[in-house]
Amino acid sequence: MRNRRAGGDRRSAVVRAPHHVDRRLSRPTNPLPAGRRRRCAPVVERVCAALRARLAGQGPRARARARRRLARRGRGSRRISPGAGCRLGAAGLFGRLSRAVTADGRVTARRIDESALRAFAGAVLGRLGASPAAAEIVASSLLDADRRGVHTHGLVRLPSYSDDVRSGRVVADAVPRIVSGSGAVALIDGQGGFGAVTAAAGMDEAIARAEKHGVGLVATRGGNHFGAAAFYALRAVERGLIGLAATSTPAVMAPWGGAEARIGNNPLAIAAPALAGLPPFVHDFAQSAVSRGRIKLAEVAGEPIPAGWALDADGRSTTDATAALAGALLPFGGYKASGLALAVEVLTGVLAGGELGPELINASLTGSAASGSATRVGTVGSLYLAIDPGPLVGRAEFADRLARLIGLIKDTPPAEGFDEIVVPGELEARQAEAARHSGIELEEETIIALRELGALEAVAFPDPSA
Repeated sequence: MRNRRAGGDRRSAVVRAPHHVDRRLSRPTNPLPAGRRRRCAPVVERVCAALRARLAGQGPRARARARRRLARRGRGSRRISPGAGCRLGAAGLFGRLSRAVTADGRVTARRIDESALRAFAGAVLGRLGASPAAAEIVASSLLDADRRGVHTHGLVRLPSYSDDVRSGRVVADAVPRIVSGSGAVALIDGQGGFGAVTAAAGMDEAIARAEKHGVGLVATRGGNHFGAAAFYALRAVERGLIGLAATSTPAVMAPWGGAEARIGNNPLAIAAPALAGLPPFVHDFAQSAVSRGRIKLAEVAGEPIPAGWALDADGRSTTDATAALAGALLPFGGYKASGLALAVEVLTGVLAGGELGPELINASLTGSAASGSATRVGTVGSLYLAIDPGPLVGRAEFADRLARLIGLIKDTPPAEGFDEIVVPGELEARQAEAARHSGIELEEETIIALRELGALEAVAFPDPSA
């Protein structure tokens, strides 16, 4: 069913219920008049500026206490997650670091009702020109990340999404269309729209084809930053399927042995359904040792970074966060993740027809120079795969075997310094369960940025709980 606004105004990248992409060939233009477009500093810069100001107001002893608290918190939160790499650190990044710089122990985050946040985000996106259906997809992707504790990809992104629309980097009312397809395979053009809308269209089309053919493979081009890849892989899990989502990013990482950034850290997520009552398996990870956002917050806190995270502008290994931000990230695991990042780019940038490496512009990529003054739209390629285990071992048998595998892993005796074995997706499931009962936790700096955005768009931000 196609969604239209009154008067026949065609808006937003809408997926026909439940899993089909609108095939209209029209390419919409930016709905905002030129006078209303403006370019703001990325939201991560606002957060970092606030943290820097807070640190500047503290004495050296207070800063030292805060850093010791951060170190203790880091040691106390260690867990084993097979193959998780840096993903566990990302899952509480803003909360963990911003609270750590408050020497007096003051809580700097508040919980807000999810339905109120959803209404706020949807209203803001509507003001930017998105249809109700498209606004719901984008808001859901952001709220899902916050609910699961991955705050780097949550509502903290909404102000930068607004900036992207106003600057012309994202077309708010774009409608994805199927360019070609046959059997289990299709190619979709997102036409420069919100990355979440293009990504949801890609995965939903893959799901529809998997339910008919046993497997569905959809590549998308013309997309933008889509947030957390797990959100799309989990859409397949909701239908009893295995899901894979991957995307290319601008060149923020040096290839193994290289001295400058030439490849993206290209995130990949794999999700699989488990038995009823158990959280699904979901592994969402980028190929760099750490994100640029993590390094940026280390810079604000005045902390060195571990060797092996990044290179400086001259291609030398550095532990200085500021120098690292002027250089390049390094792949985790050396040549292995370097090769994996290249493999993801083959499946996304090359296969989908997106732009490649240093040529790629990805709106709203945190900490990336590529999102600065770029005005081109829709240069990101992505890939979505849905697999029905039914024709192979059967859906029930697959879920049972996955539960047995997870049980075997979790029964591993913990090594010294660890108190449990955590499988990918387990920590995020715990965070999500807590959020369902007590609301979504947002940092004060994020709340301030969202209030400013609400004032700009004449949308009231909900009052946080005390």
